[in-house]
Amino acid sequence: MDLDVNEIDRDRPEPDALAEYIARLALADIFLVILCEEYLPSGGGMRAWLFEEWSRIERMRDWGIAEVIAVHRSGSLEDDVNPFVRLSGTLDAVIDLREEPDDFSPVVEIFGRWSGRKLPESRAREIANAAHAVIAAARAKRWDDCETAFVDLSQLPDIESTEEYWLASVWRNAFRDDDDVLRDALARLIEMNPGIPSTQSAATALWLADRETAAFWHFAGLSETRSLWRGWAHHVMGEFFRTRGAWLAAHNHLSFAADLIERQSGQPDGVGDRDMADALAEHIEKSGYVIARGCEHCKAKFIAGRVCVLCGVQDTRAESDECSFCSHPLVELDECPFCPICRSGVRGSPFEGGNVQIVTREVGGRYSLLSGT
Repeated sequence: MDLDVNEIDRDRPEPDALAEYIARLALADIFLVILCEEYLPSGGGMRAWLFEEWSRIERMRDWGIAEVIAVHRSGSLEDDVNPFVRLSGTLDAVIDLREEPDDFSPVVEIFGRWSGRKLPESRAREIANAAHAVIAAARAKRWDDCETAFVDLSQLPDIESTEEYWLASVWRNAFRDDDDVLRDALARLIEMNPGIPSTQSAATALWLADRETAAFWHFAGLSETRSLWRGWAHHVMGEFFRTRGAWLAAHNHLSFAADLIERQSGQPDGVGDRDMADALAEHIEKSGYVIARGCEHCKAKFIAGRVCVLCGVQDTRAESDECSFCSHPLVELDECPFCPICRSGVRGSPFEGGNVQIVTREVGGRYSLLSGT
């Protein structure tokens, strides 16, 4: 998204332009906030839309669906801070450029520099439309249309070097019987280091094709990210555990998913998870679980014993130190410094206030840039 100062008239912002800009913030997974003396001071010079902008940023981060990275060019983060910009506890990372404010190499080091092919806009749109036709037909189970659209996509020049081709191939082959072709398409897509939307789309294709075990790992990774797809990822994981009798994990994920989805849709805080919370309390009472720890952020509940650091299940089936659902490490609950459901750091731990992530990818890839913070 372009910088707001490039999109909106600074002194006399049009109401429609302001509304459109604030609405488009909801599509962001990462906010890159440029902090300077003009942005930070409480006296004079405040942009007319700062309150609306920062309110949206704060809410999305609080809901666990976005990260905030500050590029600090000038001014103080502690003194004379604008009352509308409550930085304390909101920033996930700070890139300090105050000594050399015009040197953006530290920003490039974090986000990486794109070194792949750069296609003309018309060419990129053609590829995107052709891939979308394959995916839309597969989702609707129009198999003849899907095959025709895939042939059309395959005939485009150098198409196998694009992420769009391999994502469309995953959708096409998820519903077919050739597992080797599907595995190859997934491997090739992962080699592309896809973004969060492509990862979510591929995981959804696997889930809809009843390839639940294959889909689960991808959704487990997505559930760590602060993104618009986080609620859906937790919902799928909850259903996965529910059908396998892991009731406590199912309730933890489904309750958090309901809360996230309700908050994203603009409902009052807490409305979405009341029934889920009541069901969880009833299940705990009937099962005789002794709750050893609860999460103050997402209200997940855990019993004493080992817990998977990625998918959050307390896996009694595992005979090793790896989770039998997602193959990630099992640790003793009291040794896990974060909530395995919402990823929030436990109070007093080095991760407090952060969004801990276990699954990592290359910088700029499908998972967060802030792994382990």
